[in-house]
Amino acid sequence: MVFGALKSEGDLRRWLEDQLRTPGVMPRESQPAVSLTKAGAPADTDFPSTPADGVLALDTTGPTLYARVAGEWKPL
Repeated sequence: MVFGALKSEGDLRRWLEDQLRTPGVMPRESQPAVSLTKAGAPADTDFPSTPADGVLALDTTGPTLYARVAGEWKPL
């Protein structure tokens, strides 16, 4: 995933919103691209049940986008 030169959290949000409007990338009827936004790195305890691999979370203090891969949170 390539973000380019993002200077702020607003840039990342605009990029994600643009991806949602791009035909064929993600249907609007599906779940949001980012499942969680919070200050700090995500943890499994932030969810009501263990999140599946592929879930995305945004650390708003970074901003850093995380993905759950092989049962662990990895920064992208």
